[in-house]
Amino acid sequence: MDPTTKHILMTDHGSGRVLRLVEKPDAEAIALPATLSETGVFRELATLTPHEGIEPYEINVPFWSDHAQKK
Repeated sequence: MDPTTKHILMTDHGSGRVLRLVEKPDAEAIALPATLSETGVFRELATLTPHEGIEPYEINVPFWSDHAQKK
């Protein structure tokens, strides 16, 4: 997060560009999926195998108190 503007920043690993996440106006807004399976991210939901192009990551310091598996 940019501390001066509070914008969320992302890095494109392929090009090295730094991108800023912006909110779309309500007229163009798309509803978020209600379930994980509706996101289309996983090729196999039972094993959490992502589709090609989705890069998995692990959290450096997991929030342990909720006992959830995080990937």
